[in-house]
Amino acid sequence: MLITRLIKKLSPLVAASAVTLGLRREAVSPPAGLTTRLNALETVLESQGTVNENFALQLKVVYARVEKMQKQLLFVTIALIATATIAALALAVAILS
Repeated sequence: MLITRLIKKLSPLVAASAVTLGLRREAVSPPAGLTTRLNALETVLESQGTVNENFALQLKVVYARVEKMQKQLLFVTIALIATATIAALALAVAILS
C-alpha cells in the first residue's frame, strides 16, 4: 500500500517534469549534443510515468487477489477448527461410551 501511495504522489511529478523539460528546451537553445540528451531524458520521463501508472494498476489487482485469498483462508481455517472440534467431541463420546 505504501508503494501505491508513493507512486500516486510521484506520477504527477514525473509527468510534470517531462512537460517542464520540453518547455525549457524550447525556451533555451542548448549547446550541440545536449538536445539529443534532453530528448532522451524527456522520453525516459514520459515512459517512467506510463510504467508507474501500469505498476499502480497491477498492484491494485494483486491487492484485490490477496484480500480474496485471505478471506478464503479464513473460511478454510474456521472450517478446519470446526472439523477438529467435532472430531474431538466424537472421540470424547467414544471414549466415555
